[in-house]
Amino acid sequence: MGVSLKQWQKMFDVTADLLLEHEEELSKIDAVIGDGDHGLTIAKIARLMKDKATKEYDSAEAYFDDLGWDAINVQGGSAGPLFGTWLSGMKNAPEGAGVAEVLENALEELRTISQAKVGEKTMMDAIIPATEAANAAADDASALEAAEKAAKEGAEHTADCVAKYGRAKNYGEQSLGVKDAGAYSIALIFQGLRAGYNA
Repeated sequence: MGVSLKQWQKMFDVTADLLLEHEEELSKIDAVIGDGDHGLTIAKIARLMKDKATKEYDSAEAYFDDLGWDAINVQGGSAGPLFGTWLSGMKNAPEGAGVAEVLENALEELRTISQAKVGEKTMMDAIIPATEAANAAADDASALEAAEKAAKEGAEHTADCVAKYGRAKNYGEQSLGVKDAGAYSIALIFQGLRAGYNA
């Protein structure tokens, strides 16, 4: 088990294409109970993923550090800092670590700036179940498959939750029936990572 720097770059390159395909849809989801700019922000992060996929790095740590910090500095609400911190946290895993360990480190880093739990209609609704599912898997391929499934289910479930964070929390019960754009983006990321790994 273990994923190389080149593999991660390819995985995020494929992921970026998927995110860019869904830019408009993500903004439409966000427009219902948010600012309506989530797709634009995610597209900026996706373009960073494309750019970093072609660069030469000495280590996965250097790659994740570069990608994460540039994402943190993307303008457009809280998505840049949140997604960027998650990506940046991947650098804390040992070089050549398996998928589960990388995801565990990413979640740990994200928790330094977000206290959100499952059921509070945030990206955590997809990240936490995906990370747990990956941890329970036997190898990297099955970890990515399990994480993709868990993230998708988590994102779908946000429609049944009342928002507790961000602008969406002002909608209270009215936020029911609407998926969280951040969780949906995370589900797409896991779908892309798995596709990139298997490409």
